[in-house]
Amino acid sequence: MNTKTIVWLFISVMGIAQAIAERKGLEGNFSYDNVKYWGKVKDNQGEPLPFANVVLLHSESRLILVGAVTDFDGNFEMVTSTEFKEAIFKVSAIGFDSYEEVVKSSQKNLGTILLKEEISTLEEVTVKASRPEITVFEDKTLVNVEGSAMAEGSNALQIIGRSPGVFIDNDNRIQLNGKSGVLVMIDDKQTYMSPGDLASYLTGMPADNIKSIEIIANPSAKFDAEGAGGVINIRLKKNNMNGTHGSMQIGGGYNGLPNRLVNTSLNHKSGKWRSSLNLNYSNQGNLNTMQTQRNFAGSESSSSLNQEANTKRTQESMLGTASLDYDINDKHSLGGNLQVNHFNQRDKIDAMTDIQIKGQQNNDNLNTNNEGSQLTDRAFANIHYIGLLDTLGTKLTADLDYSIMGANNQNQLSNVYTTGKDGISSSNILDMNNEMYYSILTTKVDFLLPLQNGSRIETGIKGSWVKSQNDLTIDRKFEDENVEPISYLNNFRYGENVWAAYVNYGGSLSKKVNLQAGLRAEHTSLIGRQLVTGELNSSKYLDWFPSIFIGQKVSDNYQINYNINRRLTRPNYRFLNPAVFFLDELTQEQGNPELTPMYAHTAEVSQVWKNAYQFTLGYTYTTDIIQVIALQDDQTRVTTLQMKNLENMHNFSARMILPIEITPWWTTNNMLQAFYNSFNSQIGNDMLENTAFSIMARTQHNITLPGNFKLEMMGMYVGPQVQGAFRFKGFAYLDAGISKSWRNDQYNLSVTGRDIFRSQHFRGEMQFANVDTRFSQYFSLQGVRLTFRYKFSNGQSFSVSQRSGSSEERSRLD
Repeated sequence: MNTKTIVWLFISVMGIAQAIAERKGLEGNFSYDNVKYWGKVKDNQGEPLPFANVVLLHSESRLILVGAVTDFDGNFEMVTSTEFKEAIFKVSAIGFDSYEEVVKSSQKNLGTILLKEEISTLEEVTVKASRPEITVFEDKTLVNVEGSAMAEGSNALQIIGRSPGVFIDNDNRIQLNGKSGVLVMIDDKQTYMSPGDLASYLTGMPADNIKSIEIIANPSAKFDAEGAGGVINIRLKKNNMNGTHGSMQIGGGYNGLPNRLVNTSLNHKSGKWRSSLNLNYSNQGNLNTMQTQRNFAGSESSSSLNQEANTKRTQESMLGTASLDYDINDKHSLGGNLQVNHFNQRDKIDAMTDIQIKGQQNNDNLNTNNEGSQLTDRAFANIHYIGLLDTLGTKLTADLDYSIMGANNQNQLSNVYTTGKDGISSSNILDMNNEMYYSILTTKVDFLLPLQNGSRIETGIKGSWVKSQNDLTIDRKFEDENVEPISYLNNFRYGENVWAAYVNYGGSLSKKVNLQAGLRAEHTSLIGRQLVTGELNSSKYLDWFPSIFIGQKVSDNYQINYNINRRLTRPNYRFLNPAVFFLDELTQEQGNPELTPMYAHTAEVSQVWKNAYQFTLGYTYTTDIIQVIALQDDQTRVTTLQMKNLENMHNFSARMILPIEITPWWTTNNMLQAFYNSFNSQIGNDMLENTAFSIMARTQHNITLPGNFKLEMMGMYVGPQVQGAFRFKGFAYLDAGISKSWRNDQYNLSVTGRDIFRSQHFRGEMQFANVDTRFSQYFSLQGVRLTFRYKFSNGQSFSVSQRSGSSEERSRLD
């Protein structure tokens, strides 16, 4: 199927959806008499209750006048132009008793509603329903992590990898809907880390700290333009209860090596003060087996290489976070948080390489031993202000962030090369020491102005300053004393400054059409300097990033959303450093100072039914896409891995999310995604054309059993796909977990099994130009984990007046 045909089909489907919407009664006349109703929903413990259904019903016919779903913080807004004197206000949520009351049209603030937990019986044993695992909103998909059996004892990277549309490759690079360049944020804040550093950081973050994960395929102009592949936003847990509350968690597991974790969280709220403290320790082991085959076509003779490498990796992480917030009054608050992280990774790699040379009877052999350690210390501090300037919701927020990171990588690489021709052995030792440091300062101000008829304008400005330095020293010593040692020195300095401003409008075009349109401008200045050679690379550029979102409410249960935006991904500063880093005698990595940002242009149409069922069609055209390419020297048999800009990529995708409630105590969430990727680029004298159609399927089953037992199973299939010049084979795997809670969830014990059938193997190949290589890799993901958690509380639920204006203002500060 060629590109023109696929584009034609995509446009046709969008046209059909438009025609259906119009036949369903879509109104195109503008209306300016919309009225907004708002409020908040909490559970009987005083915790915000997301995913609750909120509706206004006709007082006699009980037909739905308008409806909404509560957001992450339990807040809701309903906008309607339907006139009424009185209506039935109804709130319902899975696992809770419904709430109803009669309200008047003049009662815009519906206050805070407390829902009581619903209890049903199954075979005379108490069974509680659970919150939905996935909820579909207009602009994002939300994955509820809190309370998941498989989340117990897991880390943040593992939880992200189980999210809809997300795939993590063998190098821990995150893809979303088949696209690379994904931005990972934590509580709406960038991490500014390289893929490797980010993977290490997320590995040390326990999933017990996470409340939910937001999958945002097409962010609005309010978000940073960074992230051509979309945004994954991790929402951490927050405290909203008076008194002192907390939890302790201890666990261990085995996957070929022992794993253990200890987590403690403490939250306190008294009057206008709120504070929290989280301390986390984990020690994880991993065994990695990798087989590699490379073929070389030299000018004199051809040869082939077969290598088997076994890696033993241990990762020790200590993470501490603290926050303090003060409510100056009902409309203004100040706060800050501090985060410190210490990470220690140790690797021991033993590799045996067999080299077969055409015309030579005996093979050459290379034995490599690589022992390394990586020590990383990171600190992050934030100061923020939130102010509500009037009772209409005019809001001003300001943030000041500062983060620093220092890392030291030390590796000793021992090589013994034996020739098959005469049996002579030679050896050398490489001592590599890599010191890295960066500091990041960011500041931003955001302003929200509500307008009449429920519309709003958002605007803001942001500045960021990044400074980094990288000092690499390599000393090569030979066994033969007659050979002089070789030293290599690399000193790289990098600076980046980005100024950004945006304006975003949201409102109603008619009774059934909502519009959100925005424009973001970002000016980037960067400079990279190689101190040893004096090489200097600098650039300045101004980019514009428009975004348009249109939502059509075809009926009370059916909506069609259209989204168009433009985004970019800047090359990480580590990739710009031209230093050479040796993995073994025949494999090395090298930076590329000529990398430029890649730009993605995306269009999507999404059909949503009952805020749960979703079918999405999307197309993304990416230019200058950043991908890793293998460069091969057939004479020396040395392979160099380097990031390069490829000319373009086409991505067509179709995604379906289908939740099914088999029984009130057995629910499933299913996702089926198909995408077509096409990479095209001129590389040297060769033209790359790498295409593939791929399928990704995911099913998760949540079963609530008698006796407060909960069973979860998650199966995933990832079909064959392409990335850059590489082709990857498909695989499937199954995870499962069971948990038991007692004393009103005060105690919880869980057992989790990962990759139960040991089937999560990564297999791939690259056959382009003179490169002919294949690999197979397994990370010993199969394992079992036991986790115990204890919750404690000394206080009472945070209580607010259910019918006061100040309660609404206070809820917006949470």
